[in-house]
Amino acid sequence: MKRTLTAMAAALSTLIAGCGGGGSDNSSNAGSSSASDTGGSATTTSSSSLVLSGVAATGAALTNTIVTAQCTSGSGTATQAAGTTNGSFTVTIVSGTLPCVLTATGKNSAGQTVTLHAVTTTTTADITPLTELLVAQLTGKDPSTYVANLNTSTLAGTITTASINSAQSAVLTTLKDAGVDTTGVTDIVGGTISAGSGAGYDGVLDNLATALAASGSTLRSVTNSVASGSAGASASTLATGATASTSVSAASLPADLLLKPHASNCMALRSTNYWVVLSARHGSNAVAHLRVDAVNLTVTDLDDNSVDTLTANGNCRYTSTDGHDILVSPAGVLVARAKGGSIDASNSYHLAVGVPEQTHTIAELAGTWGAVGTDTNDGGKTWFAEYARFAYAADGSRQVLDGFSYDTNTAITGAHTVSTSLNADGSFNAVPTVGNWQDRFFLYRAGDGTLFDIAYNVKTGDAPNGDGSIAFAVKQPPLALPKVGDMDTVIGVGFNMVDQLSPTAIGSISSTHTIVSVDPSTNSFVRKSGPTAGATYSQTLNINTPLTGFIHWPTISSAPVSDGTTVNLRESVQLPALGLGLRLNINPAATINHVTQTAELSITVSQ
Repeated sequence: MKRTLTAMAAALSTLIAGCGGGGSDNSSNAGSSSASDTGGSATTTSSSSLVLSGVAATGAALTNTIVTAQCTSGSGTATQAAGTTNGSFTVTIVSGTLPCVLTATGKNSAGQTVTLHAVTTTTTADITPLTELLVAQLTGKDPSTYVANLNTSTLAGTITTASINSAQSAVLTTLKDAGVDTTGVTDIVGGTISAGSGAGYDGVLDNLATALAASGSTLRSVTNSVASGSAGASASTLATGATASTSVSAASLPADLLLKPHASNCMALRSTNYWVVLSARHGSNAVAHLRVDAVNLTVTDLDDNSVDTLTANGNCRYTSTDGHDILVSPAGVLVARAKGGSIDASNSYHLAVGVPEQTHTIAELAGTWGAVGTDTNDGGKTWFAEYARFAYAADGSRQVLDGFSYDTNTAITGAHTVSTSLNADGSFNAVPTVGNWQDRFFLYRAGDGTLFDIAYNVKTGDAPNGDGSIAFAVKQPPLALPKVGDMDTVIGVGFNMVDQLSPTAIGSISSTHTIVSVDPSTNSFVRKSGPTAGATYSQTLNINTPLTGFIHWPTISSAPVSDGTTVNLRESVQLPALGLGLRLNINPAATINHVTQTAELSITVSQ
């Protein structure tokens, strides 16, 4: 995305302030302790004082800075010496003991007040946008929130050399994945900074500022995404007693995507690679590896280098030259009604779901998941829906906990163990210990930390090229009730269980939902639903039923509508994935008022 120098300068000063701004070439060790960049004992001004020093900068040095240090024992505050232009500071903590958490508030080169944070186990501690990201990664919290609720008695167990190194590695990997050149820094906390020079550590701060300006993101949004996606945040979310909200979620992009260029009509569509799974009737046609250029709205097939062009069709919605109708969720997930074309050489349509390409480990799978999907017993001629919960162990082995199959309308019990392996391309294989089938799946972690899996069948005994079955899963704790007044507008696409085709256009599944009441005694809530502008009707929904983590509502025949008419409402079992901006729904086959309706699986996308 081309920008004029004037626009770039304005963006940089508004976001985190790039280089220039009066910084000098003085290094971070000027007037500091004798501790090295990788360690060192506390420098003292007396037998009972701890002295910390470093540089506070966003590229250009911060000026008029106040630095506060909160340590395992002791705390201290210092005001930067008048006339300091290199960002250096020194703070003394009487009877202080490492490790410490530091907060710096000062003026950037645009005269704006900036607050940044850092952690340290040594006497050298820089405070920069990189240390802000490191604190978020290490703690799993917004740094300001973490400091506001700091319990210094826990610092020794939380802030260690090992935890800092691990957080630094994760932050640098995130930035590299976003295309930010980080070669100028090897030590985020204790590295030498020549503020304003554009070299070394300072050059990396410039690169980050440039990426923020070009992407339209802010340091705060990237920091929040890093915190939500960190190991610490994930552990907290899945802890005993934790719940996932059914309220409208602030679905968001992961940090690396926030730093990539976006489409002019959709902040959620970023330039990156995607894995896309389709409800094709044969598994060999069920996956595509694509590169999306969000600025120029082109899609390149990475297998044959063919290029498709996208045309904007409203906010975060596109039509391709191949005839696909595509929605983009607030977390960057693609949901499409894909035209058959090379899939089955027909004018039929399929459901397609795509996730940005990421790298994950088997260990991340550990925990309880909810899933909805399709299955077949005849090699891919007819399908039926299923929903289930399963649990992964740390080694990737998987066991079904409970579930239901609409093939026999019975509970899923006594399921076999499935083993999981990681492929070189970042996808995973799932193979049963007993049986002859194999699934392949892709993981995606959204900005709020929600982990999502899309899977398709690679082979079965009666379908060596795959039977066309697909499934979607979300790793999350039990659901909590939404809040009265929550509102969400959704649009979606579905396909039927007869032939896994999508008979109706996107937009036929469209509604605005408003929560009007909740009842904790029955784990239920009432929502008022209807088109974006028009008549509405009420529905009662129950959470954590029929399985924990799911939502259910029954069939209602001739439900009253506010305009005096009636509407038939189908039963639905829903797996909400609001961190992704998605709802995954199974509508069983039904006959309502003498009208027979085919079983359907649908996905709705928050708008």
